[in-house]
Amino acid sequence: MYGKAAPGRWDDHQILFEINAGARQIACSVSVEALEEAGPGQGAQRWQLLEAFGMLRSRIERVALDRYRSTPGNASQIVHVSAADLNDPPPAARGAALRWSTVA
Repeated sequence: MYGKAAPGRWDDHQILFEINAGARQIACSVSVEALEEAGPGQGAQRWQLLEAFGMLRSRIERVALDRYRSTPGNASQIVHVSAADLNDPPPAARGAALRWSTVA
């Protein structure tokens, strides 16, 4: 049974959070820049960034889990989600965009 995810913790440059990967709990972070770009914009207040994290959390967690699974020897590292990670379309969207462009 899964409980509610713990809220992210602010540390001035990023928000720290955890994800579950099987039986392991993985430490992760998302940068302020990533949250600003995907959310309220540059110069956002701390509360706005935490609010953006809450709204984007499922997407951020998917990115973090994908990064964790694709990085060899990742057991002791914090998985970091950057602005570039959030700006990249998910794999399904990239495939759909590619199919659309070849049809048109």
